[in-house]
Amino acid sequence: MRKDQAIILTMAAIIIASGLVMLSQRNQLIDLENKYSLLETQHDSLMLEQMKAQQRLESEMVYETLKTALIEDRIPNFPALMHNTSTVVLSTELIGDVDVPRQVGGYTVLILDPDEIEARAATEGAFLYLRFTRFEPNPDILLVSIQTSGVFDSVGGMSIQFKLTGKTYGAWIS
Repeated sequence: MRKDQAIILTMAAIIIASGLVMLSQRNQLIDLENKYSLLETQHDSLMLEQMKAQQRLESEMVYETLKTALIEDRIPNFPALMHNTSTVVLSTELIGDVDVPRQVGGYTVLILDPDEIEARAATEGAFLYLRFTRFEPNPDILLVSIQTSGVFDSVGGMSIQFKLTGKTYGAWIS
């Protein structure tokens, strides 16, 4: 074999080896991209699950607070102030994005934003409604305050502190 042929064969072998290295690197890059895409999908899924869990927690806080206020009569003078009506108006203030139950015990919960409450009062006259004055849904300690309000004044209220103990929440009411 001539020296020229040996050089050409050596160069061809180097080119082929370089191509194989580049192909291997390309495959590794594709594999990394696939793993990143999978991690990104898993992250998005976990974030969605966390958001859903937070929404369930907030909804449960609202329900338990309304149950305590309406069924257990924890807001002073609230039943007497309602004049035996079965519909309770609840303001969306502080809880606008929360999935609020439409029924609590024997009460129908009518959800109105503050502007709708004012408009209703302008046409029907003053009435009482419930509104949250504090709503802090942190995972360990949940702080909630709800108040009976008139269109122009406040009548009474209560605060609840929910605390996670194991898998259940205990409540302290003031």
